[in-house]
Amino acid sequence: MPDRLPPFALMRQRFPQRHSVAVLGGFVTSGCVLTPSTDGYLNNDFYGISATIEGDLGFATLTVIPAYRRTEADFLTYVPGFLSTIQDVSDQTSLEARLSSNGDGALKYVLGGFLFNEDQVAANYFAQGNLSTTRFNPRLRTRSRALFGQLSYAINDGFRLIAGGRYTKEDKSQRTQIAAGGLPGLINPPFSAPFTGELQFDRFTWKAGIEWDVADRSMIYANVATGFKTGGFFVAAPPDNTYAPEKLTAYTLGSKNRLFDNKVQLNVEAFYWDYTDQQISLVSGIQDSRGIYSQGGVTVNAGRARMYGVEAEFEFAPSAHDHFSANVQYLNGKYRSLLTSNFSSTGAPLPLGCTVISSRLANPGVNTARFYDTDCSGKPTVNSPKWSFNLRYEHIFAVTSTLDLTAGARTSIESSRYSTVSFQEDQKQGGFMMSDLYLTLAPSSKAWSITGYVNNVEDEVVISQAVNRPILDFSYASLRPPRTYGVRVGLTF
Repeated sequence: MPDRLPPFALMRQRFPQRHSVAVLGGFVTSGCVLTPSTDGYLNNDFYGISATIEGDLGFATLTVIPAYRRTEADFLTYVPGFLSTIQDVSDQTSLEARLSSNGDGALKYVLGGFLFNEDQVAANYFAQGNLSTTRFNPRLRTRSRALFGQLSYAINDGFRLIAGGRYTKEDKSQRTQIAAGGLPGLINPPFSAPFTGELQFDRFTWKAGIEWDVADRSMIYANVATGFKTGGFFVAAPPDNTYAPEKLTAYTLGSKNRLFDNKVQLNVEAFYWDYTDQQISLVSGIQDSRGIYSQGGVTVNAGRARMYGVEAEFEFAPSAHDHFSANVQYLNGKYRSLLTSNFSSTGAPLPLGCTVISSRLANPGVNTARFYDTDCSGKPTVNSPKWSFNLRYEHIFAVTSTLDLTAGARTSIESSRYSTVSFQEDQKQGGFMMSDLYLTLAPSSKAWSITGYVNNVEDEVVISQAVNRPILDFSYASLRPPRTYGVRVGLTF
């Protein structure tokens, strides 16, 4: 049987003043608007195989890693607040080859190459009701190639210079048909003529830094590195169906330490990340082949954003049977520049937490749908709690000479965060604490294990994703699992 999806949550109803509850209820009972039901399911299959092949060449070690992965996704969900069915098949192949220097010389290196191919076929259906339905069947192809290398040069026994680089080239193509319609218009529209597109990206990224062994088991490091995430397509008629690459410059200063005869490990890292054209996903207006805009998911570039903070990791093993760990992070993220266009199917104002700078009709002469252009510059980055703590303790009981019972507890504490770039207060997750308990029975060989667990002991209600329901203007959220208990069996072979 397919696993049931976590229940949706109706967070708040904000009916536009010109509509009464009775009118909206009529929309629902007439079939014009669909509301969430309990028939959601998740039936996904994942297959994969990989290998690691190593050869000692004397002067260096050659490592080759081929891999294949297939994903077959099939699920029905109401996470956006309306019916969504997804069938998606993806085939991925990759090949990585690395040459790593051997020996204790001052110069050490890693040189390599990476190939990645993905072919994806999907059939998606979104139904808000007879007012709006959308079908699309994208065929996507990705081909990525990269060359990379890193050098480490020891000036003396305790001080090293680090330099690295990577050149990436990626090609993406798509072939998609869309059938979008609803009242007024066709309830079951035919598919459009297929439209195609091709994108190419290439970029050289680099890293430079130092490592300093200040003691036998203590190191200080500092580096600056660049990175990028390629652009791509979202499902809409061209030319407004693409987004640009995301670029990052990251500055890091940290220390790694082992203390008290290796019983204590303490790592501390400060970081500053500077984003350009950060990729942001939201629900807005997408254009079909007729030039008509309707509700859909889009990816846009956010201009500039920055994040800085400090993270500390602590581990303590006072004995062979006890293990404590703790992690604390302070994170300060802000969008320096974030301009978005938010789509209203009815034309009614949206409950946005940003400044509306202008509005315009999306489909003049067709319906009252409207875009609201907003400025969210200065807002905190989404899903970025300012403070987060993770604590864990494990104790191992020796049941027999070859059988152990591990008892463990862990807890996570997070401060509040916004879940979407609309910055609506009713879609904001407040601070929370969530804990797990578990018992694991396993032999010393680790050939098998039996684990009993209770997750989310506090039965905390925590948002994993929130959206504004089109047409009815409801806020819906999908939630992390409630208190859950069960037994897992694992085998290693």
